[in-house]
Amino acid sequence: MNTAGVTPMNPDLKDAAGAATRALLNGGPRLALWWWAVLIVSFAATAVTRGILTTVETSTWQWAATAPKIMMLIVGAVLAAGFLPQYVSHGISRRAFSLGAGVVTAVLALTGAVIMAAGYGIEAVVYDAVGWRHVIDEPHLFTGPAQWYLIIPEFTLLFVAWTAVGWVGATGFYRLVGFNRWDWLLGTLLLIPAALPGVAAEAFKTWSAQGRLPLLVGLAGILLASVAGAVAAYHSSKDMPLRGGTGWAV
Repeated sequence: MNTAGVTPMNPDLKDAAGAATRALLNGGPRLALWWWAVLIVSFAATAVTRGILTTVETSTWQWAATAPKIMMLIVGAVLAAGFLPQYVSHGISRRAFSLGAGVVTAVLALTGAVIMAAGYGIEAVVYDAVGWRHVIDEPHLFTGPAQWYLIIPEFTLLFVAWTAVGWVGATGFYRLVGFNRWDWLLGTLLLIPAALPGVAAEAFKTWSAQGRLPLLVGLAGILLASVAGAVAAYHSSKDMPLRGGTGWAV
Protein backbone atom coordinates (compact mmCIF):
# COMPACT_ATOMS: atom_id res chain seq x y z
CA MET A 1 0.00 0.00 0.00
CA ASN A 2 1.23 3.49 -0.76
CA THR A 3 -0.03 6.98 -1.46
CA ALA A 4 0.98 6.92 -5.12
CA GLY A 5 -1.92 7.85 -7.34
CA VAL A 6 -3.90 9.69 -4.63
CA THR A 7 -5.68 12.62 -6.21
CA PRO A 8 -6.80 15.85 -4.47
CA MET A 9 -10.08 15.61 -2.61
CA ASN A 10 -13.04 15.36 -4.96
CA PRO A 11 -16.37 16.87 -3.89
CA ASP A 12 -17.97 13.66 -5.13
CA LEU A 13 -17.57 11.15 -2.32
CA LYS A 14 -17.80 8.23 -4.73
CA ASP A 15 -14.90 9.51 -6.81
CA ALA A 16 -12.82 10.29 -3.73
CA ALA A 17 -13.48 6.86 -2.23
CA GLY A 18 -12.61 5.28 -5.57
CA ALA A 19 -9.30 7.17 -5.63
CA ALA A 20 -8.50 5.99 -2.11
CA THR A 21 -9.45 2.41 -2.96
CA ARG A 22 -7.30 2.33 -6.09
CA ALA A 23 -4.32 3.76 -4.22
CA LEU A 24 -4.69 1.29 -1.35
CA LEU A 25 -4.95 -1.58 -3.82
CA ASN A 26 -1.68 -0.49 -5.42
CA GLY A 27 0.61 -3.10 -3.89
CA GLY A 28 -1.19 -4.01 -0.69
CA PRO A 29 -2.96 -7.17 -1.91
CA ARG A 30 0.24 -8.37 -3.58
CA LEU A 31 2.07 -8.12 -0.27
CA ALA A 32 -0.75 -10.06 1.40
CA LEU A 33 -0.54 -12.79 -1.23
CA TRP A 34 3.21 -13.11 -0.64
CA TRP A 35 2.46 -13.45 3.06
CA TRP A 36 -0.07 -16.18 2.31
CA ALA A 37 2.45 -17.95 0.08
CA VAL A 38 4.96 -18.08 2.92
CA LEU A 39 2.27 -19.36 5.30
CA ILE A 40 1.20 -22.10 2.89
CA VAL A 41 4.77 -23.28 2.34
CA SER A 42 5.42 -23.25 6.09
CA PHE A 43 2.39 -25.39 6.90
CA ALA A 44 3.06 -27.75 4.01
CA ALA A 45 6.51 -28.31 5.51
CA THR A 46 4.92 -28.78 8.92
CA ALA A 47 2.58 -31.45 7.57
CA VAL A 48 5.48 -33.32 5.98
CA THR A 49 7.45 -33.11 9.21
CA ARG A 50 4.48 -34.48 11.17
CA GLY A 51 4.22 -37.35 8.74
CA ILE A 52 7.88 -38.22 9.27
CA LEU A 53 7.92 -37.90 13.04
CA THR A 54 4.51 -39.14 14.11
CA THR A 55 1.17 -40.57 13.04
CA VAL A 56 -0.94 -37.81 11.50
CA GLU A 57 -4.58 -37.94 12.53
CA THR A 58 -5.66 -34.31 12.50
CA SER A 59 -5.57 -31.39 10.10
CA THR A 60 -2.35 -29.40 10.01
CA TRP A 61 -3.90 -26.51 8.09
CA GLN A 62 -6.34 -25.82 10.93
CA TRP A 63 -3.41 -24.43 12.92
CA ALA A 64 -2.92 -21.78 10.26
CA ALA A 65 -6.15 -20.03 11.25
CA THR A 66 -4.55 -17.75 13.84
CA ALA A 67 -1.80 -16.25 11.68
CA PRO A 68 -4.09 -14.48 9.15
CA LYS A 69 -6.13 -12.99 11.99
CA ILE A 70 -2.93 -11.41 13.31
CA MET A 71 -2.12 -10.18 9.82
CA MET A 72 -5.56 -8.56 9.49
CA LEU A 73 -5.19 -6.99 12.92
CA ILE A 74 -1.91 -5.43 11.74
CA VAL A 75 -3.58 -4.30 8.51
CA GLY A 76 -6.26 -2.50 10.53
CA ALA A 77 -3.66 -0.82 12.72
CA VAL A 78 -1.57 0.32 9.76
CA LEU A 79 -4.60 1.63 7.89
CA ALA A 80 -5.78 3.67 10.87
CA ALA A 81 -2.55 5.06 12.29
CA GLY A 82 -0.37 5.00 9.18
CA PHE A 83 -2.26 5.44 5.94
CA LEU A 84 -5.28 7.43 7.10
CA PRO A 85 -3.23 10.49 8.16
CA GLN A 86 -1.19 10.27 4.94
CA TYR A 87 -4.25 10.11 2.73
CA VAL A 88 -5.96 12.96 4.54
CA SER A 89 -2.83 15.06 3.96
CA HIS A 90 -3.21 14.25 0.23
CA GLY A 91 -6.74 15.66 0.26
CA ILE A 92 -8.78 12.49 0.73
CA SER A 93 -11.51 12.98 3.33
CA ARG A 94 -11.71 10.65 6.29
CA ARG A 95 -15.06 9.35 5.05
CA ALA A 96 -13.70 8.55 1.60
CA PHE A 97 -10.66 6.85 3.09
CA SER A 98 -12.84 4.78 5.42
CA LEU A 99 -14.90 3.59 2.46
CA GLY A 100 -11.75 2.74 0.51
CA ALA A 101 -10.24 0.96 3.51
CA GLY A 102 -13.50 -0.95 3.93
CA VAL A 103 -13.33 -2.20 0.34
CA VAL A 104 -9.70 -3.27 0.75
CA THR A 105 -10.49 -5.01 4.04
CA ALA A 106 -13.37 -6.87 2.39
CA VAL A 107 -11.13 -7.95 -0.51
CA LEU A 108 -8.37 -9.17 1.80
CA ALA A 109 -10.83 -10.89 4.15
CA LEU A 110 -12.72 -12.69 1.39
CA THR A 111 -9.52 -13.68 -0.42
CA GLY A 112 -8.06 -15.02 2.81
CA ALA A 113 -11.23 -16.98 3.54
CA VAL A 114 -11.16 -18.56 0.07
CA ILE A 115 -7.51 -19.52 0.59
CA MET A 116 -8.39 -21.10 3.94
CA ALA A 117 -11.22 -23.09 2.31
CA ALA A 118 -8.98 -24.18 -0.56
CA GLY A 119 -6.28 -25.16 1.93
CA TYR A 120 -8.62 -27.49 3.77
CA GLY A 121 -9.79 -29.04 0.51
CA ILE A 122 -6.30 -29.61 -0.87
CA GLU A 123 -5.10 -30.94 2.47
CA ALA A 124 -7.94 -33.46 2.58
CA VAL A 125 -7.03 -34.76 -0.89
CA VAL A 126 -3.35 -35.10 0.07
CA TYR A 127 -4.19 -36.78 3.39
CA ASP A 128 -6.40 -39.28 1.61
CA ALA A 129 -3.67 -40.02 -0.94
CA VAL A 130 -1.06 -40.82 1.72
CA GLY A 131 -3.46 -42.60 4.07
CA TRP A 132 -3.65 -40.00 6.85
CA ARG A 133 -6.80 -39.23 8.82
CA HIS A 134 -8.15 -35.75 8.17
CA VAL A 135 -9.96 -34.61 11.31
CA ILE A 136 -10.67 -30.96 12.13
CA ASP A 137 -10.80 -30.85 15.92
CA GLU A 138 -10.55 -27.09 16.40
CA PRO A 139 -13.88 -25.33 17.12
CA HIS A 140 -15.43 -24.05 13.89
CA LEU A 141 -18.83 -23.68 12.31
CA PHE A 142 -17.77 -26.39 9.87
CA THR A 143 -16.61 -29.94 10.48
CA GLY A 144 -15.09 -30.86 7.12
CA PRO A 145 -13.45 -29.36 4.04
CA ALA A 146 -16.54 -29.91 1.88
CA GLN A 147 -18.43 -27.27 3.89
CA TRP A 148 -16.87 -24.36 2.01
CA TYR A 149 -20.18 -22.53 2.33
CA LEU A 150 -19.47 -22.27 6.08
CA ILE A 151 -15.69 -21.95 5.93
CA ILE A 152 -15.73 -18.86 3.72
CA PRO A 153 -18.34 -16.85 5.70
CA GLU A 154 -16.74 -17.78 9.02
CA PHE A 155 -13.25 -16.68 8.09
CA THR A 156 -14.37 -13.63 6.11
CA LEU A 157 -16.27 -12.25 9.10
CA LEU A 158 -13.56 -13.18 11.60
CA PHE A 159 -10.92 -11.43 9.48
CA VAL A 160 -13.11 -8.30 9.33
CA ALA A 161 -13.61 -8.40 13.09
CA TRP A 162 -9.87 -8.63 13.78
CA THR A 163 -9.15 -5.84 11.31
CA ALA A 164 -11.56 -3.68 13.32
CA VAL A 165 -9.68 -4.61 16.49
CA GLY A 166 -6.42 -3.41 14.97
CA TRP A 167 -8.03 -0.19 13.70
CA VAL A 168 -9.70 0.73 17.00
CA GLY A 169 -6.62 -0.17 19.04
CA ALA A 170 -4.36 1.90 16.78
CA THR A 171 -6.58 4.96 16.92
CA GLY A 172 -6.54 4.73 20.71
CA PHE A 173 -2.75 4.96 20.71
CA TYR A 174 -2.69 7.61 17.98
CA ARG A 175 -4.90 9.93 19.97
CA LEU A 176 -2.34 9.94 22.80
CA VAL A 177 0.01 12.42 21.18
CA GLY A 178 2.24 12.94 24.22
CA PHE A 179 3.29 9.32 24.58
CA ASN A 180 4.50 9.71 28.17
CA ARG A 181 4.35 6.71 30.44
CA TRP A 182 0.74 7.37 31.45
CA ASP A 183 -0.27 7.66 27.80
CA TRP A 184 1.24 4.24 27.13
CA LEU A 185 -0.60 2.81 30.13
CA LEU A 186 -3.91 4.28 29.03
CA GLY A 187 -3.33 3.16 25.46
CA THR A 188 -2.66 -0.37 26.64
CA LEU A 189 -5.84 -0.36 28.73
CA LEU A 190 -7.78 0.81 25.68
CA LEU A 191 -6.77 -2.38 23.92
CA ILE A 192 -9.20 -4.27 26.16
CA PRO A 193 -12.40 -2.70 24.76
CA ALA A 194 -10.76 -2.52 21.32
CA ALA A 195 -10.45 -6.32 21.30
CA LEU A 196 -14.16 -6.87 21.94
CA PRO A 197 -15.23 -7.36 18.27
CA GLY A 198 -12.66 -10.11 17.75
CA VAL A 199 -13.25 -11.74 21.12
CA ALA A 200 -17.02 -11.68 20.64
CA ALA A 201 -16.79 -13.14 17.13
CA GLU A 202 -14.53 -15.92 18.36
CA ALA A 203 -16.89 -16.62 21.26
CA PHE A 204 -19.92 -16.99 19.00
CA LYS A 205 -17.90 -19.32 16.75
CA THR A 206 -16.82 -21.48 19.68
CA TRP A 207 -20.25 -21.60 21.32
CA SER A 208 -21.81 -22.68 18.04
CA ALA A 209 -19.11 -25.33 17.50
CA GLN A 210 -19.74 -26.69 20.98
CA GLY A 211 -23.47 -26.93 20.36
CA ARG A 212 -24.33 -24.21 22.86
CA LEU A 213 -25.83 -22.11 20.06
CA PRO A 214 -27.59 -23.13 16.84
CA LEU A 215 -25.43 -22.76 13.74
CA LEU A 216 -27.38 -19.83 12.30
CA VAL A 217 -27.36 -18.03 15.64
CA GLY A 218 -23.61 -18.47 15.90
CA LEU A 219 -23.10 -17.18 12.37
CA ALA A 220 -25.42 -14.24 13.04
CA GLY A 221 -23.46 -13.46 16.20
CA ILE A 222 -20.16 -13.42 14.28
CA LEU A 223 -21.77 -11.14 11.70
CA LEU A 224 -23.07 -8.80 14.39
CA ALA A 225 -19.66 -8.63 16.10
CA SER A 226 -17.96 -7.87 12.78
CA VAL A 227 -20.43 -5.14 11.83
CA ALA A 228 -20.20 -3.61 15.31
CA GLY A 229 -16.42 -3.64 15.00
CA ALA A 230 -16.55 -1.89 11.63
CA VAL A 231 -18.88 0.79 13.02
CA ALA A 232 -16.65 1.26 16.06
CA ALA A 233 -13.61 1.54 13.79
CA TYR A 234 -15.20 4.33 11.78
CA HIS A 235 -16.35 6.28 14.82
CA SER A 236 -13.02 5.82 16.61
CA SER A 237 -11.19 7.79 13.93
CA LYS A 238 -13.74 10.19 12.45
CA ASP A 239 -12.80 12.98 14.88
CA MET A 240 -9.22 11.90 15.62
CA PRO A 241 -6.95 14.98 15.29
CA LEU A 242 -3.95 14.63 13.03
CA ARG A 243 -0.49 15.38 14.32
CA GLY A 244 1.33 18.32 12.89
CA GLY A 245 -1.63 20.66 13.22
CA THR A 246 -3.03 19.93 9.75
CA GLY A 247 -6.41 18.95 11.14
CA TRP A 248 -8.93 16.75 9.37
CA ALA A 249 -10.44 17.13 5.97
CA VAL A 250 -14.19 17.30 6.03
